[in-house]
Amino acid sequence: MRKAVPICLGALGVLFALVFCFSLRWRMEHDSPIMLYLAYLIDQRHCVPYRDVFDMNTPATYALNVLIGRCTGYGDLGFRIADLSILSALLVTTWLWMRRLGAAVAWCAVLVFGLLYFRMGVGDSLQRDYVLILPISVAMLVSVTRGNSIVKSLLVGLFFGLAAMIKPHAAIGLPVALAYLYFDARESAVDKPKPPPGLWVLVAAVAAGFAVPCLICLYYLVRVGALSSFLDMAVHYWPLYRGLAVESHNVSGPIAMAYFFAQDTASFGPFAVWALVAVVGVITALMHSELHAPRRRLVLLMAGTAIAYAIYPVFAGEFWDYHWLPFIYFSVAAGSLCLVRQRVTRERSDKLLPVLVLTLAILITVRPPILFVHQVEGFGANIPRGGRVDAIASYLKTHMNPTDTVQPLDWTGGAVHAMLIARARPATRFVYDFHFYHNVSDPYIQGLRKQFMAQLAFAKPRFMIEIVGAPKPWVSGADTTRSFPELRRLLNSAYSPVRRGNSFVIYERNVHPPS
Repeated sequence: MRKAVPICLGALGVLFALVFCFSLRWRMEHDSPIMLYLAYLIDQRHCVPYRDVFDMNTPATYALNVLIGRCTGYGDLGFRIADLSILSALLVTTWLWMRRLGAAVAWCAVLVFGLLYFRMGVGDSLQRDYVLILPISVAMLVSVTRGNSIVKSLLVGLFFGLAAMIKPHAAIGLPVALAYLYFDARESAVDKPKPPPGLWVLVAAVAAGFAVPCLICLYYLVRVGALSSFLDMAVHYWPLYRGLAVESHNVSGPIAMAYFFAQDTASFGPFAVWALVAVVGVITALMHSELHAPRRRLVLLMAGTAIAYAIYPVFAGEFWDYHWLPFIYFSVAAGSLCLVRQRVTRERSDKLLPVLVLTLAILITVRPPILFVHQVEGFGANIPRGGRVDAIASYLKTHMNPTDTVQPLDWTGGAVHAMLIARARPATRFVYDFHFYHNVSDPYIQGLRKQFMAQLAFAKPRFMIEIVGAPKPWVSGADTTRSFPELRRLLNSAYSPVRRGNSFVIYERNVHPPS
């Protein structure tokens, strides 16, 4: 087994390195182009978030994507460089805090999580649920590093605050980290003349650190004049959005939603096998290993965070695969404990059992990404939305004047991505139209519809891009619709289709529209 483990880890390392290099040619899809387009509007078009651009994400999300755009550009290569840079930083940080449990454990966690992330595909690349793992991982590293307990608590709060500014419920693991800091401080103070800081002192330090990124975001919103628009969106729209069962874009009642949450949480997402492996790994480390007390506390910290982030998707009311990434990260870390050094007195067959469980999980879940396989077979990288994005972008770049505005009637079907490529200017503050079709009886949604039509009448965009057919994932269920009569009347009376393609129509404003 001493020879087999390094050989297997080496094979995983070779596969990871190959996928890492090949992935530089992948092109972004799904949510990422929308995030980068919003950042482009804020950075290059000087739009004020929430006021000039309606969106439900946090200010830290825009800051991250503006940073990506400024450092690596708003194109596919820059996107891939940013994605791989964050992944590299995350895996290095993971190795640094997990090496205390053994080199094999640390390498297994690093390589398996990296390959699982690649396997999820380019559509899940650079998702916010993935990015926020990095500050949480840094907080883990700070927690297990020797130093002043108050300073460590301050830094842990700071990094969890950064994660929470991307998605507020990312802070669900903070109480576990605080408990670790408290007991670690007590154990470290044994046989020392100075008593350890009390629990409330550590709580205050954590809270102070957590408040720093919150105050920075608040200051930014006030400085750019976006605070009132942000609060209006957060108070009125966030509750409506959370009421959507986004897995199927189906609006449900409270009982159905509760059942849906319980069912999806119990399934632990797409990599449920790692929940079992994590349990085996934690039991092996706590009951059958040679780890001393500080390392055992680290194992408990890993187990606690894995449990916390198994609950994490419930708070958002969303269960897409990437929402499980924090749980996958910590369950893979805990599952890698199956390789921890066990007591020499344990039977050889008993020592082999956790290794076999881990190996089976790797064989079931770790495989080369589809895009990587296609590249090896000579088919090249992915073509976003089957060529729809490039077709729309090509038309816009050929026919659009610098003063023209464009209005997308889409969300993830490729129209916004094409506008990013063409550097098109939106006609209204609504760069996607998802929110016009759910909770349509709610006064807030009705107000958004009226505001949209008023801005269209004022801006008179030259082009409107509509995604039609199956590529548009319509909402369904109670209080939803697929119709927008006022918009359809405007399209029919003032616009004419000038380009039809793969599930899209580009409309151009008539030179002399009928009165």
